[in-house]
Amino acid sequence: EPRVALAATRVDGYTIINTHLSFVPGYNVKQLRALKRWAAELESQTGTIAIIMGDLNLPKNLPVVASQWKSLATQATYPSWGAKIQFDYILSKAAVKARALATVSTGVSDHLPLSVEITN
Repeated sequence: EPRVALAATRVDGYTIINTHLSFVPGYNVKQLRALKRWAAELESQTGTIAIIMGDLNLPKNLPVVASQWKSLATQATYPSWGAKIQFDYILSKAAVKARALATVSTGVSDHLPLSVEITN
């Protein structure tokens, strides 16, 4: 299942990568691993710290286990009308200090938005 990732580089010392991974079990882990390799290349090329965020379609903290990156926010994001599962993540390999921000339902998605404020 083709998917895309978009990177914004040199944003206050960070490279921000946003994506929506496949819902197909196993394939989404493969996509995350490829994304992690690309993030490492971008970090090297730009001298920034990479952050991967988006709907990773992986429950139970699997993005952290599969990537060995740190989650900057832990919060159930799906379904938006009674969230019980975290599918959306903000990940960093580097030690980044972040404060999770309050989540407000937008009414236009079946996911709740996940937001953090980088504090370092």
